[in-house]
Amino acid sequence: MGRIWEDLEQIIQDKYQMKQDEWVQVSVSKRGKIHVTVVSDSNIKRTDIKELMEKWLEKKQDSYQIGFINIYSTEQAEELRIEKLRKRDDYLSWSDALYADGITEERKTQTQVISFYRSIKK
Repeated sequence: MGRIWEDLEQIIQDKYQMKQDEWVQVSVSKRGKIHVTVVSDSNIKRTDIKELMEKWLEKKQDSYQIGFINIYSTEQAEELRIEKLRKRDDYLSWSDALYADGITEERKTQTQVISFYRSIKK
């Protein structure tokens, strides 16, 4: 058993028999959101991917949430310049960056506000 994103990518690829120019990318944010991007010319529905993920997540002990599910044809992906990103250990969102330093649970509940001011000369 590999990483969560690797397992989900493999499950989706196996179910839909991806061709050479088709691909799946699963990203798991540090906050537990699972985002899926599928590039395929097959008739894949967002609801089918969601159901597949829900069944798979039921077997897991960890608590994850389904995030964005984006499906594009290979032509759309090319037009929009959507490419499969290489995996790295960077943050996926601002919320990941905010909570990545191992803050204790009690500190997570504190609200912090960052304000920007611009002075206007008269």
